[in-house]
Amino acid sequence: MLKNICLAALLLFFSCDSSENCCVNYEVDIFVKTRDSTGKDLLAPGNGAIDPDSIKIFYLTGSGEKKEVNKPNLDSPKGYRVIAPSVDNSNDYKIQLFLNADYVDSQNISHTYVQWNAGSTDAIKAEFKRHGKGLSVSKVWVNDALKWEPSKDRVITIIK
Repeated sequence: MLKNICLAALLLFFSCDSSENCCVNYEVDIFVKTRDSTGKDLLAPGNGAIDPDSIKIFYLTGSGEKKEVNKPNLDSPKGYRVIAPSVDNSNDYKIQLFLNADYVDSQNISHTYVQWNAGSTDAIKAEFKRHGKGLSVSKVWVNDALKWEPSKDRVITIIK
């Protein structure tokens, strides 16, 4: 019996590594609302403007190729999910867009493309900050226009 207790204590002692950081934090998402020039919510059902099921997300790879996001093991396998107004007590439909954290260049920049439908795509450039093993978005540009910085809510609006 004493032998089993000593073995268990020994296993516990060697299974801990105090040099490891305990946590990894990834904040690589933003929320995107789409409007037309009159302010109409283009993601709202019944508006007929953007079918949320038809949206495609592409990440720019290190070799310069646009690769469609398809990660079936994730909760949002296509790189986004639709947020209804009832979920966050707002008046807006929006998508939670998971920015390209797979291919971040040496300047901590990545590129994500949102294809709303066959004729409309927006280029999203993101700057990231690294902290330990973590990564968080620090700036977002849409079609080369700065749309988000940390001092603002993580919601951007794209006018189509």
